[in-house]
Amino acid sequence: MEVPPDEIVITSGAMESLGLSLQAVTEPGDWVAIESPAFYGVLQAIERRKLKAVAIPTDVRTGMDLDALEQALETYPIKACWLMSNFQNPLGCTLSVEKKAGWWRFCRPTAWR
Repeated sequence: MEVPPDEIVITSGAMESLGLSLQAVTEPGDWVAIESPAFYGVLQAIERRKLKAVAIPTDVRTGMDLDALEQALETYPIKACWLMSNFQNPLGCTLSVEKKAGWWRFCRPTAWR
């Protein structure tokens, strides 16, 4: 994947990256899909931005339930999704290559409201 230099943002860490990402794509009151259980820092970032969380079930062996995410996308006007594909915190799961490939169906503009 090629990314132009003017589209790269360097931050001091994951929490700053998360905060800036949410700031770029959401407004207060927007819905964000998150893994459940979720990393506590994600909950803090969502609260700081005055966002609403939709908890998506996450299995310790297989990661986020993509069918549940798809259902949530049909139910809520979700603007962003927080996902840890490798070594998810707090579960420690890593998505399989096949499951990561399944994420592509959500990586198109028409998947999000």
